[in-house]
Amino acid sequence: MPASVVWKGREFQEHLLKHIRRGVAAGGVLVQREAKRLVNRKSSRGGESPSAEGTPPHKDTGTLGRSIQIDGRGLKDRRAPSVLVGSNLAYAAVQEFGGVIKAKPGKALTVPIGSKGRKLLRTVGPGGLRSLDLEFIPRQGRPPLLVRLVGGKKSKSIEVLFVLMKSVRLPKRPYMRPARTLAEPKVNKAIQKSANDAARSFKGVR
Repeated sequence: MPASVVWKGREFQEHLLKHIRRGVAAGGVLVQREAKRLVNRKSSRGGESPSAEGTPPHKDTGTLGRSIQIDGRGLKDRRAPSVLVGSNLAYAAVQEFGGVIKAKPGKALTVPIGSKGRKLLRTVGPGGLRSLDLEFIPRQGRPPLLVRLVGGKKSKSIEVLFVLMKSVRLPKRPYMRPARTLAEPKVNKAIQKSANDAARSFKGVR
């Protein structure tokens, strides 16, 4: 009785695609993990000092790290399965690429000065800064300040908390692109492993 050898090409394509999708999804997790690690590092100098231009932002509230998610809708693409890893926060792209933030007409950007200003901006209640007992200090030819008077009735000092700006330039502090670069070797291995698993597990000849 003659033996037959049949190559199940179409079945193999489906089998391979299923495994490649797993590898791409695993790669997305690796990039996400690396990005979260980069933005969850605190300043080595202590406090809340910003990171240097060109380096990932230091952790402040942890919101940016928590917002980094994986969008797996691209896995359905049969020709090039893919995932997107990133954050949908309004300031996420500005942190990555840098840019200029401008205040609305007739308004000003409240920029904190020092750790006390940053902490106050994070913890202020529903009434916003207007609910706080702050003093407006105009300055000739320079942006005005918001300050708080501290001390007793006989002796008071000024604690400068905010400066009111029409625009602020934020330097680029990339974290997603470095994360992709750092994770790339592991991503390639994950996809290669998926392809090898597909080849080993497929029963294509009978």
